[in-house]
Amino acid sequence: MSPFFCLLDTNYNMEIDKLQEYYANLSKEDRLMLHKLFDEGIPDDRLKKIKKIVYKDIPPTPEEFLDWKNGWISKGVADSLYDHVKEDFCDFLNSTDKVLQAVNYGATRTGKSFGIRLIIVYLMVYIHHLKEPQLFFGLSPVTALAIYLLAFKLDKTQQLLMSPIMKLIEASERFERVDRQLQVYETQDKVGLNKIIYSQAASVGTLTLASGLQILLGNDDPLSIIGADIIAMFVTEIAFFIEYAGATEEEIYRLYSDGLERIKATVGNAKMSFIYLDTSANLADSLIENYILTELKDREDVFFRQRSRWEARPQMFPEWQKTKQTFKVITGNGSVPPRIIRNKYELKDVPVDLVIDVPIDAKDDFERNLIKSIKDIAGKPTVSESKLIPDDRIIDDIFNNEYLKNLEGELICDSSIEPSRFVWNELELKLFHRYNGFDLQIRRAPKEPRWFGIDLAHATKGDLTGLVMLHKEWSRKFEEIMYVCDFAFVLVAGENGINLDAPREFIKDLITIGGIKIQMTAFDTFQSESMAQFLLRNKIEHKKQSVDKEIDPYQTLFTKLLSRVVKCGKNIYLKNNCRSLQKIRMKVKGAEKVDHTEGKKLHRYDGDWIKSKAGMHEKDLSDALCVAVYMAQQDSYIPTTIYEDENRKCKDLIFGGASTNVVGLDKKIIQLRTGFI
Repeated sequence: MSPFFCLLDTNYNMEIDKLQEYYANLSKEDRLMLHKLFDEGIPDDRLKKIKKIVYKDIPPTPEEFLDWKNGWISKGVADSLYDHVKEDFCDFLNSTDKVLQAVNYGATRTGKSFGIRLIIVYLMVYIHHLKEPQLFFGLSPVTALAIYLLAFKLDKTQQLLMSPIMKLIEASERFERVDRQLQVYETQDKVGLNKIIYSQAASVGTLTLASGLQILLGNDDPLSIIGADIIAMFVTEIAFFIEYAGATEEEIYRLYSDGLERIKATVGNAKMSFIYLDTSANLADSLIENYILTELKDREDVFFRQRSRWEARPQMFPEWQKTKQTFKVITGNGSVPPRIIRNKYELKDVPVDLVIDVPIDAKDDFERNLIKSIKDIAGKPTVSESKLIPDDRIIDDIFNNEYLKNLEGELICDSSIEPSRFVWNELELKLFHRYNGFDLQIRRAPKEPRWFGIDLAHATKGDLTGLVMLHKEWSRKFEEIMYVCDFAFVLVAGENGINLDAPREFIKDLITIGGIKIQMTAFDTFQSESMAQFLLRNKIEHKKQSVDKEIDPYQTLFTKLLSRVVKCGKNIYLKNNCRSLQKIRMKVKGAEKVDHTEGKKLHRYDGDWIKSKAGMHEKDLSDALCVAVYMAQQDSYIPTTIYEDENRKCKDLIFGGASTNVVGLDKKIIQLRTGFI
């Protein structure tokens, strides 16, 4: 054993100077062993000696750092801190030898971002006190250590994190600024350890520090963290950037995963090394929030905090503090709508984890804006404020008629195939039967006229065409008109792109072969002139109807969905399109319109009706349904077919298997991902 390590067991007071002398001549391997002993924990008598060697001077404890009398933060900052912020700050930093991840989640205006800034400044102070920071983290002496700050847009990272951090250190007695990079090292040698010298002139990052620590600002590009030796990463305001800045769930999750793996690969589970996530509660069906609340929340190696505003700042709720009076709220998710409880019967069948007791002081806020209050005040995820259809049960009810058949997935329609009769050949035996052994007849409500909605592909590569045909029936039970879809599916691109001529040929085949009376065909105005000319030549009534520039068509559809009068056989694209719809306000005129959420698009259905994401973050098929329902609703025609009678008739019909009418076509180009069911 090295003489140095033998000295660790000798008298502390007599040998510490000799230990310092020996340390200067130790090999890199012995220095790493020393830091490893410190990191793993050793008896107190040895620990005191090693601390004198690992540190230039013992750094302040988290508690000492928060005491303004020690000069690290100003009195004004110290006096402004909420008690729970100080508690979380100390609890977390005292536990970093056991945890690699931290999550601060919940209500807004509870000091989450302020806590992050304090932690970042403390890391700067802690590393300043290390004799050899790289060895402390088990790295090569030439490694450049970095703290990575991320808020998905560089300007927002600067605004939310770096600028407030600069204000903290500018107000501190222990930080001193110099103008030039070279002055940092010269001045630091002169003033000693009692102050931290910094410059905002930096070759890498945003600051120059004598410790060599780099402060890097990042955005939503995963490649931006490559090459950095990250010891800590802070991802802040996740919910804000999903809701307002266009960041996707997939981008956030990838950045989180890449950052965590990079820290593990760089420093392992070293003390003062971690990834820290900060987000306010937002969406119940969010990928990242579900991961936080189901995977990270209860893990031993994760520091987790979640608070409502009344837990964090009880002084804001004086009546509740005095009387403990509360009211009950259902926070809601994709299946259960949020609402304020007026009587106990409304709680029937509601999961207990969706019911909260809210201080009476907040009742006006919750009644004025329930969804925002659930997220911002209660700190619970709920449905989106902008979501057009807030309750997934409304969407599920579209598909609750087992007698309606449909294409559950997509139909691949390559641009290289002959469009005439292609779609017809695939669907004929599913939609029609020969009622007298010879004549073709549509299986349901053959005497009723049809309305046809189309959302045309905007490009040959990677785009979809949505096709919907529906008719009206009268419900004797509900005494309402039902809007019954004969089919609703999408055409997707093959290897050579999507066939732009197939939809018009399909419409012609429905009329000339199937004998369908199409009352009206409607499509969006975008790139629709050739379609209009085709329909005009074939004497098919049509109109151009935008659903992107005005909100009336979608408001009509939503009203009909709420009444449960729109019915369709299962199609995963229609289901997920409806889940993706959201109301947005246009920048120019301030009017509302309906758009879809942003995220990764999937154009292949795997057969899993519950979990498949095919059709998410799109609205091609919901647009087609929207214009079809809107046209039919505006038409004064009253159907003679009875909905309940048609259900009984369809129950007796036997649907055939896969179509046998496709002859001589290349199955690699043309294929049904899933058949009619």
